[in-house]
Amino acid sequence: MKNKGFTLIELLGVIVLLAALVIVSFPPLLKQIKSAKEGIKEGTKTLIIDAAKDYYEDNKNNYIEREGMTYCINIATLTEENYLNPKLKDENLNNIDTTKKVKLSYHNNNFNYEITDECEE
Repeated sequence: MKNKGFTLIELLGVIVLLAALVIVSFPPLLKQIKSAKEGIKEGTKTLIIDAAKDYYEDNKNNYIEREGMTYCINIATLTEENYLNPKLKDENLNNIDTTKKVKLSYHNNNFNYEITDECEE
């Protein structure tokens, strides 16, 4: 009488092969996740800076273009005035930190934009 089924050795072999596949494929998967998070972070940064540029263009009269001048725009202001979507998420899928600010520094006939925690005008 023949038993139909797998032996313990065959099952163990399949488990070992599956474990090897997981071990081989796991580091590239982590690398992809890290890369995706970095892309989200850079994309969010670009969206915030573009929103600050739009805000500046619409409120140009409030900003003097003089060498060395620095201005701060609250991210909360950008969301409240619909320059940014309030549902925007960061790389960890949390709401963006609206306590941060966009710092506008005027140098060489251009504004430089930087996202910062602290900003003094």
